[in-house]
This record gives sequence, C-alpha cells and structure tokens, in this order.
Amino acid sequence: MSKKNALNITYTKLILCLISIGYSNVVDAQKILNTIGAHRRINDYNLSYSVGEIAIKTLQGNTGYVTQGVLQPIFALTPSGPLVTLPLPRAVCLGESIEVAFSTVLSFNDDNEFILELSDQAGTFEKPTVIGKVRSKSVRRIPINIPLDLDPTKAYSMRVKSSSPAVEGRVTNLLVRIKPKASFSIDKLVCTEDTIVANFTGKDTISSSNYRWYFTDGSLQKAQVKYQQGISWSIPGEKKISLVVDNNGCLSDPVEQTIKAERRLSKPNITCGRVTGNSIAFNWSQVGGSNIRYKVITSAPYTDTLRTTFSLRYLNLAPQTKVQIKVEAYGEGACGFNVDTQTCVTLTCPKFTARLAKDRSNICAGQTETVELELSGSKLPGAYEVVYSANGGKYDTTEVQANAGLLISPEMNTTYNIIAVGNTSYEGCYTQFDNLRYQIGVASNNNPGQAEAPQLICDNQDGQIILPDLLKGEDNNGKWSVSPEIKEDAFDPDAGTFAPKGVKPDTYFFKYTVPRKTPSCTERSSIVQINLERKLAVEINDYSSCLDANGKTTINLKTVAQRTNRAAPHLVRWYYDATLKDTIKQEQIEIAAPLTLYAFVGQGKCASAPTAVTLKPGEILPTPKIEGPSSVKTGERILLSTSSSFPPGSLFIWKTPDTIAAGTDLYNYPVRLATKHSEGRYSLQVRGPQQTGRPSCESPFGWLDILVFKPEDPILKIGNAASATTPWQIEGIDQYPQHKITVVNRLGRVVFQVSGTYSNNWYGTFDGKPLPQATYYYQIETGDPDKKPILGAIYLIY
Repeated sequence: MSKKNALNITYTKLILCLISIGYSNVVDAQKILNTIGAHRRINDYNLSYSVGEIAIKTLQGNTGYVTQGVLQPIFALTPSGPLVTLPLPRAVCLGESIEVAFSTVLSFNDDNEFILELSDQAGTFEKPTVIGKVRSKSVRRIPINIPLDLDPTKAYSMRVKSSSPAVEGRVTNLLVRIKPKASFSIDKLVCTEDTIVANFTGKDTISSSNYRWYFTDGSLQKAQVKYQQGISWSIPGEKKISLVVDNNGCLSDPVEQTIKAERRLSKPNITCGRVTGNSIAFNWSQVGGSNIRYKVITSAPYTDTLRTTFSLRYLNLAPQTKVQIKVEAYGEGACGFNVDTQTCVTLTCPKFTARLAKDRSNICAGQTETVELELSGSKLPGAYEVVYSANGGKYDTTEVQANAGLLISPEMNTTYNIIAVGNTSYEGCYTQFDNLRYQIGVASNNNPGQAEAPQLICDNQDGQIILPDLLKGEDNNGKWSVSPEIKEDAFDPDAGTFAPKGVKPDTYFFKYTVPRKTPSCTERSSIVQINLERKLAVEINDYSSCLDANGKTTINLKTVAQRTNRAAPHLVRWYYDATLKDTIKQEQIEIAAPLTLYAFVGQGKCASAPTAVTLKPGEILPTPKIEGPSSVKTGERILLSTSSSFPPGSLFIWKTPDTIAAGTDLYNYPVRLATKHSEGRYSLQVRGPQQTGRPSCESPFGWLDILVFKPEDPILKIGNAASATTPWQIEGIDQYPQHKITVVNRLGRVVFQVSGTYSNNWYGTFDGKPLPQATYYYQIETGDPDKKPILGAIYLIY
C-alpha cells in the first residue's frame, strides 16, 4: 500500500486540527498527531463552552495526550484533500493587516505554494480573489491585508489551496467591518463628586458596537444611552479619559483627552438642632476657610430669629410649625459652591394645671425654702421647668421634679409670681398661670457672694488667680477651702489665691464660707469652679522613616500622632498649611523626599499652636537625642528617654556601663536605681524594621555621660542650652571651687574656658561676639580626683 493511500485510509474519519488567527500557540493538536503517529487514530474528543471570544475544546488521543486550544472538527472532503480550516474568532477591519495561521496533516513538495483565496459577495469561489500567498511545504502563516472595497453587509468566505500537490482546503466564513472612528466630547473641568458625561462624536459604528471607556482613578456612573458614559472622581488632579470602539472585534484607534478635576466645596450639612414647642434651631457645618460665604434661604420670615455664621434659630413659633431652610456655600473657583436643605418642626405641647400648697413663709437670708407646687392634668414623668419672677422683676427659671418642692434662697423679703410651667421633655412648651404668688419674709445673714460661671484655665498659665475676684457681693469675713486637695505652694486659703502652673489638670471647687450672723441662722458658702485643662502642644519637630527598595516610604499619620502628643494623640489633626485650611484626611502618606506638614492638637483655649512637623525619609535614621540627668546620687532613680521619633517597630538598643537593654519602640530606658557601678556612658542606637532585600536602616549612637555622687556630695545640674538672653546654667558648680570648664565646637576648637570662677554667666559668646547657632561639647572637671570629667552637649539657640 502506498503512503498516499495509507494517509487516505487513516484520515477518512473524523480528524481534528488546531487552528487560530493571530495566535502563536495553536499547533498543539498537530503536535499530538505527530506524537501518536499516522498509524494511530484519535479515539474521541470533548467539547466545552467558549471562553471570551475563543472557543475552547479538549482533545484526547488514545496514547493519553491531552491538549486544549481553538479546535474545530474537520471531515475530509476527499481522501487526499488537505485538512485546512480558518475559524476567525472575531471580525476584521477593512484594510486591516493580519496573519492567518493554518496547519495540515498532509505532506507537500518543496515547490509548493499556499494560496489564500477570498470568495465573492455571494460566498462562492467562481471568481475568487487571491489575498495572500506563501511558498512552503510545511505549516506557515500567510500575511494578508483585508481589501478596503469589501461590503461589510455581505458574507464572505476564505479557503487555502496548495499547489504541489494541488488540493483545496475547507471553506471558512470571514466577517468584515468598517473600522470605526472614535472621538468624544467632554468638559475640560469637573468638580469632585460630580458626574461628568462623555458623549461619543465618532462615526462608522453599528448597532452592536461596544464602547470601551478607560480613565484614571475615577468611578463609572450610569449612562443615559450606550454612546455616553458618566464618570466621577473623589480625588482632585489631572485625569485622562480614553475610548476604543469595538465593532465585533474590529477596533478603532484609541483616543484620549486630559481634563482637570478640582475639589468640590464641601456640603454645609444642615442638622435640626434645638427644637422646642416654640422654637427651632438649624445648624450647619463649616466647609472651608475664612473666605467662604453662606447664603440662607428660608420658608419662614426672619422675624424673631437669632443668626450666627453657622446657625439660625427661630423664636416665638407656634407648636407643630414646619420650617425649611436652604444654605448655599460660596468659595473660590468653579467648584467653590455647594448647597444643603433641611426641614424641622416644632413640638406638640401637653396641657396641665398647677397650684401652691401654701402661699407664705419666713427664713434667714441664704437659707433654702421649699415651695410645694402641685401639678395635675398631665401624666408626664420627670422634671419640670418653672418660670417665675421675683418682686415683679425679670423672668427666671428653675427645675423641679413632678409634684416636688420649688427650692428658693432669697436675700430679702420677696414675693414670687409663678408665671408658667413646662415639662423638660417638651422644651418650649409651657402652661401659663394667673395669680400664683408666694411671699417670703427674710431675716438678715452674712453673704458669701455670688460665684461667676466656671472658669477654664490652662495648666501652663503663669501668675496667680485671685479667687475673690470671681465672687460678687460677698462679705469679707470668710475662709477658702478647695476640693480635691492641691499642694500648699499652689493654693493660699487665707489670701484666696491659686497658682495653676504645674498643678494636675482636673476640676477644682474653691469654697468660700462665711459664719452665721445670728444663732437662728446657718453659715453660708459659695463655690467657685475652675476647670484646669492641660495646655496641649506639638512635642516633635520631625519624624524619621526608612526608605524602601523603591526609594520611597509610607508613613501612617496615626503613628506619628502617638509621638506628636503622647497624652492626647486622638486630638492631633493634620494640615498641609499653617493656616489650617487644607485638611489632610488620608491616614497614610507615601513620600520620597522630606515633606513638611502642620500639626494641631486639641481645640479651644488650651489647644496647641499650628506647628510644622517634617517627615524625613532617608537611608539612615537620625542620631537619637537622649534626655536625662548628667549626674545623680546613689539610690536615686536614673530616668532616661529620647524625644526623637522613629518608624514603628524599630529596635531600640540601650547600652549602659554594665548592661544592655533592647526592645521594640523602647523610647524610655528601663528605670534603675543609681549605684557606683551605674556611672559612665549611656548610649542608644535605633534600627528600623527589616525590609526584604535591603540592609538594616539604623541610626548612629546617641550618648550621655552620667556621674554618680554619694548622698552627702553636692550634685551638679547641668543645663543643655544657652542663648543671647539665657545663660548656661550649672547648678551646684560653686560647691567645687577647683572646677575647670571647657567648651569646644565640632572641630575641637576651644570657644569657652574657665577655672574656679564660673557663675552661670556664659551666653554663648566668643571674644564678646555671639557664636553661630549649633551644637557644642563641654567637659567639666570638678577637681575631685575621684570624679571623672563630665562630658556632654550644649545647644546655642537664637
């Protein structure tokens, strides 16, 4: 049997070939046929569904080989015909250049030429058009250009013919489309949170065209029609938008436009504040800096209103009155506008009656009388607010429980008129009364005065607070006391003065008590309340972090806040500018170079000032500054810490004359009691968290020398700074008359030296002129042969 007949017999049944257009890994099926040999038949094949645009089928031979690819079952047209197929997974554009990949199980001669033919509009090959050729005897790809004059509404076919031997391949459909032209129109400026609509303005699309929009860091919004696309951004900046139109796989060239997104002014969110039976308060949020203007549009007249920058209160309204307001906020630029609307309603008021159990009594001045007020007609529990006047004067209010006594403490004979009563659960709802009067006869008594409202004081305030100045009308024969207790040097009960600086923040009640004037009366007192709050401050000037392998670092601002103010990190807020207009909302910032931000801690009177904090990325960490005493006595505690800031998770290595202590984020050296063995140099090195593929980022050693004295020895307290107005202080130096002090600059040049006569009078000068602002180094020799010289650093600040 000839080789040709053997091939005919072997492949007269089902044969599978792997085929593709424009793909390079499409000969897996052919490889299986080559592997199992021409004498083996493929037993079966399994089909699966399409994935994307490419049909996936699984082919398994009787030798166990399995492949997946773009496959198509082929039945031989003639026993000797070439098995060639051309399934196209998509439409092609008129004029498009593509490669048609094909394969066959037949052998061809050296002079063979593969010819790719295109049918006429009817799909026949009576007068085919040759659109590609390649001379080869093995599998090849034929590069072709799709003719521009084809009619995209017609169904075309393609086939491959070989010349040696001359055979015709299987016919394959060819879907052609006009290449669409993409373009779109869009506004060049958009505000964050607004939706901008891109409108398609191109041509040569079809009903099944797919519009593919691409854009930077925005979010898609619902489009009205398919040739429009809505997009919005939450982050301002330059944005790119591009479009590709897909006509069944025939793609347009991409087009791109650049627009600018500006930050939209925040909405002045309106809330219903205090709502009563006769009033409504509207409050709205501040949306920016001092240049923002607010316009209020309301459904009610402005009569009887109280207006502030961020609130509007309506007074003297009827119950169940509905009021709607709209607040428009105006800033600068095209996006400097926003608006909010809110509706609030006054309460519905209950009704009840009231009577007095009696109408007169007699007391001493300052004593409390209980006036029984009986209420009925209302089952409302809780407290009631009583509106009254004394001796026909202005109205005042006090609060009582249901059917409880009204407590009053007049200074003179007084007639009280009960004007109205309302339940506190229904603020602004009152039931009015006529002829409810109560008369009190008052005997004279000493007066402790009337205290002013509670005072807010910061714990860094200098000087004294004169407590009698916070009373009005008091007799001067009383005494002061305070709760909770305060150290003696801060409070003088005889003079009635309070020095707040250095006192623990708390609420303090200063009580002024006067004796009784007659035996029938009682002593009296008034209480001055002072709320002492901590004066907050930004405690760092910079924060260091290690660069990663990409030359950047990511810093978490919550972590930085832990060092910015250790007592109140939750009150730290961050801004890009010192005017506190540009708030930083994100928790993390990625930087590759130093960046200065502004920290602000707290709010109100005791808040910090806006302070610059520089974030410093680097290959190494800065030298830690050690804070602590330069000398201690045996038995005293050695307290050391560093005020420098480092990345979270850093390893702190403390070295002392006789120990090593190490730990993560160990800003404070473990407390120890001083012994003679504790004398010497204390140093600290910080190593940043280890990063994969990079050496450890670490700091140089910072150090401090500590001398240990006997309890009976005089001890030195050495200052660490001097300026043009503040001299360098060394307390106790006069106890060492043989002392010698030397100060040098970083080059080792002596800039100050004195022996036995230093009286804390060096202001950082050399030859009568101020030295440059810098760090200088000192050596102090006490003259005691048992004492080592004291080494340290002094900072000149101007």
